[in-house]
Amino acid sequence: MVGTAQKRTIAGREEPLKICLLGNLNGTQTRHGLRYFFDAIWPLYLASDLVGKIRFVVIGGGELPPQIPWPASHPDLVATGFVRDLDAALADVSALLVSIPNTLGFRMRILEAFKQGIPVIAHEAACAGMPELTEETAFLGAAPHDFLEAFRELIADPQRAERRAEAGARCFDGVFAAGRVAEKLAPFFEQIHPLHLAPSRHDDR
Repeated sequence: MVGTAQKRTIAGREEPLKICLLGNLNGTQTRHGLRYFFDAIWPLYLASDLVGKIRFVVIGGGELPPQIPWPASHPDLVATGFVRDLDAALADVSALLVSIPNTLGFRMRILEAFKQGIPVIAHEAACAGMPELTEETAFLGAAPHDFLEAFRELIADPQRAERRAEAGARCFDGVFAAGRVAEKLAPFFEQIHPLHLAPSRHDDR
């Protein structure tokens, strides 16, 4: 059982399995991730026996600059543009791919996947800003061929992906859910509360 996070079943889904790349295309990190995907992962995928078994879905508004051109049209790669109902857009997604190859920042898109019970396939660079991201909660890759292995595992052993997603959901409930965050912040606010009660030098006006 998971708490506020959701649980989803991957086993038994018909191919092609949907793997989502999520983020506003105007964002620097999203662009880094898509460039890595287009340049390093997508060509390997097209040369593999996985073609037709996966559909990569890019979800997010904005536009890519000319220096990051979209690959030639292919049925295994589609873009939705901006979506108003993200939950609905992610409802039939089998995994989230986060191919951002740098260590900057915290990956909110991974947190969204944890919340929704979506298996995560991520570049190991994401671990620098998110220590909760481990081999227990996600498939981590360091090189382009690692991601192809992740795609193969998703197809061949979906139960393992589900177990990772459940671990991610437990992480979300245990660390990031609103109630848990409030508990962690409570001591801090208790310390600063007296400061708000202290009279200001302007109060005697």
